[in-house]
Amino acid sequence: MLRIANTKINNNIDYYLDFIEENPEYWQLTKNRVISYWNEYHRHKYPKLEEYFGVKLMNRLDKLHTYKVLIRKLKRTGIFFTNGLSDTEIDAIEQIFNIKFPPDLRCFYQIALPIDDPNIDREIIKFPNWRDALTSPATKAKIDWRLEWPWKGIKFDIEENNFWYKSWGEKPKGQEEQLQIAKKHFSKYPKLIPIYSHRYIPETPFKAGNPIYSVYQTDIIYYGDNLEDYFYWEFLFQDESKYKNHYKDPRYKAFLKRPKRSIRFWTDIIENPDTYFDCCTKRD
Repeated sequence: MLRIANTKINNNIDYYLDFIEENPEYWQLTKNRVISYWNEYHRHKYPKLEEYFGVKLMNRLDKLHTYKVLIRKLKRTGIFFTNGLSDTEIDAIEQIFNIKFPPDLRCFYQIALPIDDPNIDREIIKFPNWRDALTSPATKAKIDWRLEWPWKGIKFDIEENNFWYKSWGEKPKGQEEQLQIAKKHFSKYPKLIPIYSHRYIPETPFKAGNPIYSVYQTDIIYYGDNLEDYFYWEFLFQDESKYKNHYKDPRYKAFLKRPKRSIRFWTDIIENPDTYFDCCTKRD
């Protein structure tokens, strides 16, 4: 039932979101009724409220609406958007790139797809035009380059900066063997999906709320608790905050202190420098 309902929403996203926006009181009443029905008739089958399909549906519509408002703000900053991706397009994109969009990224892309200025032909893309990649080998190659960027950065630091992750085991003397071992392990780590330039979201765990990273070789930092938080700090901070420098913004200080979802390998690189050797740490 949930799958059927989601399909209907996907086919008519704008209609549902326009209705929610134009009828906020009725929408709130509808959500209250869903919770009431769960409590009266379905609580025995779904002990946890968030597991009830009606609540899942309401939460998804709320998230879609949140992203619609966010996209409206992003458009005002000059970001170009094209129509949202369909389920069929997303399935095709995930197949040709061998990736899977996390639920929140998929949700965002279904409303509207951010793209680079169509009047500028960039050799290195910022926003990946996933739809164009379905028909353009040149665009696909540019996105492939972005997908390969995290590994290329790790590889560079192994070759040039003595980087070695301790869980890979004893570091071989030969660089070729080092790269073979590193590549074998790296292929098992969560893939990073490009959002904008060298900002990435982990593919797994496959649930909403994965952190956003800025990735430049092994110089990796958090750039958002989640997708919505990331877009604020990357594009909206200057317009919406009274602080000129985000380091002075209490919200940014709170962001730095908040625990982030732990992601295999990537969390260690950011938070646990004792788990690897680098150019600044000589091996005993």
